[in-house]
Amino acid sequence: ETLSKVEQRDPELVYRTELELMKDAVSEERSEDATEHMENALNARSCLPQLNLEGLWVGKYGDHGYEMINVTYAGDILIAYKVTGDNNVPRGEITFQADLNPLNPSRIIDHRVDEYNREPLKPIVLTDKASKKWGTKQLPRSHGLGRVAE
Repeated sequence: ETLSKVEQRDPELVYRTELELMKDAVSEERSEDATEHMENALNARSCLPQLNLEGLWVGKYGDHGYEMINVTYAGDILIAYKVTGDNNVPRGEITFQADLNPLNPSRIIDHRVDEYNREPLKPIVLTDKASKKWGTKQLPRSHGLGRVAE
């Protein structure tokens, strides 16, 4: 019982669990349960920073200077469009995308079928100095696609 209460405080675990329960309810044609699990999943999703990055972002890219991207989502796929274009990625084009779905990430990204095994990526372990600065010991990683300068 105590473990269950603690688990309910972990939004990633709740999101993944509620998505699984929703999937089961849909396959068993239990629409009321499916709706309840979807609402619970959406509530947990709202607490996950990686799924709440919508908006304009500015970054400095060496000699290219400052560039802007617009981050949006299609379900759990994060999509970043270039707002300020350059020779590498024109304005309005996708510069990178990542499938953040906790159940089965990256079946299809950018309309291309993913042909290789999608083992989860190990997180990046930060140095003690970086951990103190950022307030975490590791950073999660996700599979995705991106354009790289030549």
